Amino acid sequence: MLIHNRSPKSLLLKENSRESVRSEVFSRVVPALSSVHHELFHQASSFPECRQKETLPTLQLRIITDTPPGDSATPTSHTDTPPSPGWTDAIDISSAGTQVVFLPGFGCLYIDVLHQSGTVTLTLASESSEGEVVTSHRSSDQILSFWILLNEASVALCDDITSPSSSVELLRLTVSKLLLQLPPSEPSADGTDAPPVHTVQIHCGSLQVDNQLYERASFHFPVILSQEPQGEPDLAPTPQHLQQFCDACFLSLSVTVSADGRLDRLALRVRPARVYLEDTFIYYMKTLFHTYIPESLSGRGCGGGAELVPREVLESSSALVTPVLLQKLSIEPVHLLVSIHASLKLYIASDHTPLSFSLFERSPICTTPRQLVHTLAMHYAAGALFRAGWVVGSLEILGSPASLVRSIGNGVSDFFRLPYEGLTRGPGAFISGVSRGTNSFIKHISKGTLTSITNLATSLARNMDRLSLDDEHYMRQEEWRRQLPETLGDGLRQGLSRLGISLLGAIAGIVDQPMQTFTRTLELPNSASSAARGVISGVGKGIVGVFTKPIGGAAELVSQTGYGLLHGAGLWQLPKQLHLPTDSRSADASNSHVKYVWKMLQSLGRPELHMALDVRMVSGSGQEHAGCLLLSGEVLFVVSVCEDAQQQAFPITEIQCEHDTHTPGRITLTLQQHRIASDTEVDGPRERLSELQYSRLMDFVTGASQYLSPSLSSLHQQPPITPAEPQPTVSKTYQYHADPAFTHVFVCKFNMVKNKALRIGFH
Repeated sequence: MLIHNRSPKSLLLKENSRESVRSEVFSRVVPALSSVHHELFHQASSFPECRQKETLPTLQLRIITDTPPGDSATPTSHTDTPPSPGWTDAIDISSAGTQVVFLPGFGCLYIDVLHQSGTVTLTLASESSEGEVVTSHRSSDQILSFWILLNEASVALCDDITSPSSSVELLRLTVSKLLLQLPPSEPSADGTDAPPVHTVQIHCGSLQVDNQLYERASFHFPVILSQEPQGEPDLAPTPQHLQQFCDACFLSLSVTVSADGRLDRLALRVRPARVYLEDTFIYYMKTLFHTYIPESLSGRGCGGGAELVPREVLESSSALVTPVLLQKLSIEPVHLLVSIHASLKLYIASDHTPLSFSLFERSPICTTPRQLVHTLAMHYAAGALFRAGWVVGSLEILGSPASLVRSIGNGVSDFFRLPYEGLTRGPGAFISGVSRGTNSFIKHISKGTLTSITNLATSLARNMDRLSLDDEHYMRQEEWRRQLPETLGDGLRQGLSRLGISLLGAIAGIVDQPMQTFTRTLELPNSASSAARGVISGVGKGIVGVFTKPIGGAAELVSQTGYGLLHGAGLWQLPKQLHLPTDSRSADASNSHVKYVWKMLQSLGRPELHMALDVRMVSGSGQEHAGCLLLSGEVLFVVSVCEDAQQQAFPITEIQCEHDTHTPGRITLTLQQHRIASDTEVDGPRERLSELQYSRLMDFVTGASQYLSPSLSSLHQQPPITPAEPQPTVSKTYQYHADPAFTHVFVCKFNMVKNKALRIGFH
C-alpha cells in the first residue's frame, strides 16, 4: 500500500482486523505532506495464501500532535502517542473511488483509493486542495488501438538427437485466424477516472495439437488437443463484425497492463475442447524433453571451497522478494471431453469422458508462483474428482455406460425440444421439428449403442492379446488396429481375417512358443535345468494362447464390424492431422559458419569471417551448382557445397565485386592482374602489383612531382620523356546467383573489407 498525505496534518493510520489477532497490531504514522509505504497486517498474516475473494480490512485515521522519534511504526497505545481527537469513521479500501470522511480536529478529508497491479494507493487531501491533489496522480488519456490478423500459424517441435540422419517432428501446434488486438481504452468499471491501462487481447479461431509420430509408432491418437467439431467462426474479423468474431473464437486471452508497465489483470476463456491422452506417448515425450533443457550450472561450485547457498533457498528467497501481484485473475468455466488410453498390466481406456471445471477467480493476488500453481492444481483436481463417477462410467472395459446414457439423453432431449421449438413458429415448422427430433433420437440411440458395444469389444480384444504372452502376436494386432475400416464391408473383411489369424496363431503357438524358448536357451550358456524351465514356460505360454487368442479374435471381429458401421454411417470419426509430418534430412541442412571457420579459415592465423553467402555457381557450360562465398579479412573463398571443399581463393585486393542492377541476385567477381613478360627484363625478383596499387603509385608520383624545382642545367640535360605504355593485364570474370535480399549487403561488406585491407578511409 502507498499512502500520499497531502494534508498539512500528521496522521496516525489504524487497521481494523475482522479476525482476532494474537499480537498487538502496529499502526503507521503518516507525516504531513509526505508519502509512505505500508504493509497491511491482514495481507502479511495470510501470505502466501491465494484466497478466492479477499476483502481488505477497513482503516481509521486520527490527528497526532507530535510525532514520536525513531521509527514511524508505533503501537497503538496511549503512552506512545499524546492525547489527540478521536478516530474517523471506517474507510473502505476494497473498492476504488473517492470517499469523504470527517477527521476530528481538522474537518473534511478527501480520500482517493486506487487499485493497480495488486497495489492499493491512498491519496489524502484536505477540502481546499481536493480538486487538484486527488487527481494529480492520474495520467492523461492516450488513445492507441490496433489489430493484427494471422490467417494461420504453425509451430513444430522436432527431435534432432534420436535420429542422426534426419530431424523428426514430434508435435505440431496449428492455430487459425489468430487475432492480436489492442482496443481503445474504456472508462473504468467503477466510474472513476483511473489512469489509462492497455488491454491486449489474443483471440484464436481454432487450435489443434497434432501427434506427428502417429504414422511412425504404434500410437492410438493422431491428435492431442482439438476443439469441438463446430468449426471455425464463419465471420471475418472486419471492424463491423469484430466483437462477434471474438465471441465465437475458441480461445480468448485478455492481458491488462498498467500505465507503469506492470501486469494488472489476466482473463482466459476456452470453448469446449477434446483431449486425447496416451500414457506411452507421454512417457516417450518425457524421455525426450530433458534434451531440450540445458544442464543447470547453479549447483556447481565456483572454486575456493566456499559453500554455495542451496538452490531451494535461492528460489524461495526470490519468490518472497518478488511475489506475484495481480489485481485479478479469471479463468472461465472449462468443458472437456477427455479420452485416455493407459497401457498398464491391463489395457484401460476411457472414451470421451465429460469433465467440467468451474470458474477460477482470485482478486486481488499477492502470493508466490509456487502457491499460485498449487491453488490452480487443487482447483482443477477437485473438479476432476467431482466427475469421478463419469470417469468410471466411461471405461471401455465396462462398455462405456456413461457415454450410452449421455447419447440417449441427448436423443430424448432433441425428440421433445425440436418439435416444441417448431410449434412456436407454425404448423410447418412443427412437422419439420417432429421429423428432425425423431431422426436425432434414432441417431443418438444407434450411435450410443454401437459405440458402447464396439468399445467393450476393443478393450476385451486388447486385453486378450496382452494375456496371450506372445509379444509378436500383440505387436502385429496393434499395427493392424491402426487401419480403421471405412465401411461395413471393410469391417467384416478385416474382422474375419484377424479372427482366422488368431485361430491359426493359437494352434501354432503350442509348438512355436516352446521352440522359440528352446532356441533362445541354446544361444545362451545356460545349464540344462534352465533350458528345461524355458521349454516348460514356452509350453505354458502356448496353452494360455489357445484360450486367449480365439477370444481376442472374436472380440476383434465385433470391434472391426462396429467401427466399419460407425464410419460408414458417419457417426464416429477421429480428428485428423492438419499437416502431415515433414522430415528434413541432416544432409540437406545448410552449413554452419562455425564449420567454415574451423575447417577452412584456420590457416589464416586469425580466422575472421565477415559474411557467408549461399550462392549458385555458374560454370562455363552454363550449369549451376550450390556454393558459398566466404568473406574473410584477406581472402575471398569459393566453396562447393556438393563437394564440401574449397574451389577457389581470391586475394581481396585483386578483385572487384559488383551486383548486376538489371538482374537482381547476380554477383560478378572480376580478377585483374598485371602480366610480366619475362623475369630477365628486371634485375632480381619483382613484386607484382595489382591494378589498383599501380594506379595509386602513379597518382602519388604525379602529385609529388609538382613540388620539385629542377635547375636549368638539369632541364637542358634531361632526355625527352616518352609516356610508358600501360602494362598488359589479365582479367577474368566469375558470376554467382544469390538471394537478392543479401546481394547488396554482401557487396557493401566486401567494399568495406577491401578498403580496410588497402588502408583507405578510417579503419
